[in-house]
Amino acid sequence: MKKIRIAGPPGTGKTTFLVNIFYDWIQKYSAKDILVMSHTNAAADHIREQILNPTNIEKYQKKNKVEIFYKVMDAKRELDDNVSTIHKYCKDELKTPPDNVFEINDYTNLIALDPLFNKFTKTINFKYVQGLFKRHPFFKFYNFARDNVGSSEKHLSQYYQSLDYESRLDFKYPLHELIRLTNLYNDYKNDPNQHHRVGKVLDFTDMVEDYCEIVESPMIKVLIVDEAQDSSIIQRKAEAKISKNCDYFYKAGDPDQSIFEFSGADPDAFHKEF
Repeated sequence: MKKIRIAGPPGTGKTTFLVNIFYDWIQKYSAKDILVMSHTNAAADHIREQILNPTNIEKYQKKNKVEIFYKVMDAKRELDDNVSTIHKYCKDELKTPPDNVFEINDYTNLIALDPLFNKFTKTINFKYVQGLFKRHPFFKFYNFARDNVGSSEKHLSQYYQSLDYESRLDFKYPLHELIRLTNLYNDYKNDPNQHHRVGKVLDFTDMVEDYCEIVESPMIKVLIVDEAQDSSIIQRKAEAKISKNCDYFYKAGDPDQSIFEFSGADPDAFHKEF
């Protein structure tokens, strides 16, 4: 497998470059053999739209003196699945029912189980689970710790003890309360009597972890990861598994533009990995 890193600040044409990479390979492979990933639905939708944009196709055809319009249009259906977020890809490969994904109403249920979940967030109205994980002090800590060292009590304690004083203040809860909330959260996700669904409830990280442990690596030829500076340790593990059988693995990003450090993203790893 050949790995290619594309780095640059906003406005330097990274997305255009990735779109042209897709056009290069659609001439050799089917759309099912090319997987494009990003970290937000908006970013995935944007790159899909750019791939299907007739103006972009025409520019590429004129520059390279090739005909790809019908190949790209024929790929439209596959692009609905093969251009996605990492979480959605893992969820789909796991065949996770939509009802079994952790949502805001689950957070409301957790508060009913123990008001400690709402100790520091009484004035914050969470509309989306992404905001919950980004702004709630427990979920911020849990995601950081889980991604860096694991989620057992030993791992949580290890991570907490590694933090400086200011970082501990940012997570607000003392360690014994963080451990208590972790146990309540995990019990809730795994207990149908609490969440009232069949099976267990999965959060974003659960989906990626389960994918890495359960699902076989796909037989694809090209993997393209946009916004790669926002990949966490667990997500990079999934990327490695997804790319196992690839011929080419492209990672594009700008470490100075990371927006997912709250969930364990390590922008420096973008430079170190390749």
